[in-house]
Amino acid sequence: MSLLYAYALQHAAQLEEDVGVPGMGRAYRLRADSVIRATRTRTWDANRKLFRDSPESPAFSQHTNVLALLTNSVPAPERRALLERVLSDTTLAPATYYFGFYVFEALRVAGLVDRYIELLAPWRGMLALGLTSTPEQPEPTRSDTHAWAAHPNYGLLSTVLGVRPASPGFRTVQVAPALGPLKHAEGTIPHPLGDIEVVFDRVGATGIRGSVTLPPGLTGTFEWAGKQIPLRAGRQEVRP
Repeated sequence: MSLLYAYALQHAAQLEEDVGVPGMGRAYRLRADSVIRATRTRTWDANRKLFRDSPESPAFSQHTNVLALLTNSVPAPERRALLERVLSDTTLAPATYYFGFYVFEALRVAGLVDRYIELLAPWRGMLALGLTSTPEQPEPTRSDTHAWAAHPNYGLLSTVLGVRPASPGFRTVQVAPALGPLKHAEGTIPHPLGDIEVVFDRVGATGIRGSVTLPPGLTGTFEWAGKQIPLRAGRQEVRP
């Protein structure tokens, strides 16, 4: 809960700064930093290299450690290894469907974003069962229609196709696809100025080619393998 509070403070700080209230933003960031320092001091287990769920508890969970990544409570060089432990250690309390959103966002922080498709296995299982909406949690569940478990509708666009706002109000766009094992991916993302359309194909093991179409008035950046290409309004080919 402390890390979730810090995560909310960090987002609130960004909002305050974006609307022109930097003093409030700084106050929120200072409070978040204080919570993170205390949490790390009291719950980091040096032997397991994981965060405990609380200072007095022997329990460890995916939830706590994913939030540690999302709040930058972990030094950058250690983030990938931490998330790999979180994904492989079966003794941790696992994230259920709704909290999978935070697990998937942590993939971007830890440089493991190409594992997104692999981690959609539970949702492929839902399709195999013939479900047309997402359940609250794995069986036994009390509800078969919970929007909070439907976040792949967002992640497929924002992570696999990689289309996200690059500035407040979506004034500019970042397109940074993460195809994982996919050979082809395409989609349409709504924007206040019109639709953004992207089409991507794998080239060999590490390459990509395709097209990005931005509505009039929108610009941005295409990113792949550390390279950046400016994007303008209209259709353009991309092949870094």
